[in-house]
Amino acid sequence: MGPADTMETEGGVCVDTFTATSKSGPITICGTNSGQHIFVDFGSNTQSTLTFSFGTTPGGTMAMREWRIRVDQISCLAMNTPPTGCIQYHTSLIGQIQTFNFEGSNGHLANQR
Repeated sequence: MGPADTMETEGGVCVDTFTATSKSGPITICGTNSGQHIFVDFGSNTQSTLTFSFGTTPGGTMAMREWRIRVDQISCLAMNTPPTGCIQYHTSLIGQIQTFNFEGSNGHLANQR
């Protein structure tokens, strides 16, 4: 999901965002997130929403957008269930953790937690 680099942000705020809202609160990401994952805790009696917000780049043009979203449901009793409020859960002994937002190490969103 765009923007692909820091040139497409305005003051550290992304032009396009994806927000997942659950009982743990909202999670907002943007940028290129290929290979990333997030856990959204729906709970048993909770209403959750997914929201896409689109804007224009500073030059007033619309960016090309592409999504490939995979949704899996994990039982609350499964051994691989992440802790409550954990949006990413890695169990491998080795690997690389990257920021949501931008490919490479260009920076973080101003409001990223």
